[in-house]
Amino acid sequence: MDTPLVTYVATIMALVGFTSGVTAGLVEVVKRAFPSLHSRWYPILSLCLGVAVTTVVALQIGLRWEIGGSAGLIAGLTAAGVYTYGKAKEVESLEVKKRLGLYVPTEPPPRG
Repeated sequence: MDTPLVTYVATIMALVGFTSGVTAGLVEVVKRAFPSLHSRWYPILSLCLGVAVTTVVALQIGLRWEIGGSAGLIAGLTAAGVYTYGKAKEVESLEVKKRLGLYVPTEPPPRG
């Protein structure tokens, strides 16, 4: 008897939910470990790590690698979107604060 489609969809959703957070965390680790790495590589790194991590997890729990790879694509894109969205919101928030005159620099004033 074939496995119903809803089982595959639920499995992919569960894998994406778990591994997208792991992928975003790994990208953050790489970002801090290699500060000279240009930010344009983060989405590509996120996609590659998402596919790798999700495929390994899928194989470990007895699923086919195709399911892990497809879920990994979604997890990598999700993690890249989370990173990009967070960065965009940070920049937008800073611009709004500057326009409203609420921006306070984080560096203390020089003593002298």
